[in-house]
Amino acid sequence: MQSPSSNTSPSIIGTLGGTLLSIVSLSASGMVNTVVMAAIGAATSYLVSLLLKHITTRKKTE
Repeated sequence: MQSPSSNTSPSIIGTLGGTLLSIVSLSASGMVNTVVMAAIGAATSYLVSLLLKHITTRKKTE
């Protein structure tokens, strides 16, 4: 029986290879799209966390 760590190296190599290939295959417009979508996602996450913080602190003060 193989130990769980014996599959780690191929998994890491596969993940890194797939990541590198996806970065290399992006065109300029694809890169811009990715950056814009990441910025929108980060801003949305931040605003939702602020809203939830506001809601939870408001409930505690009531």
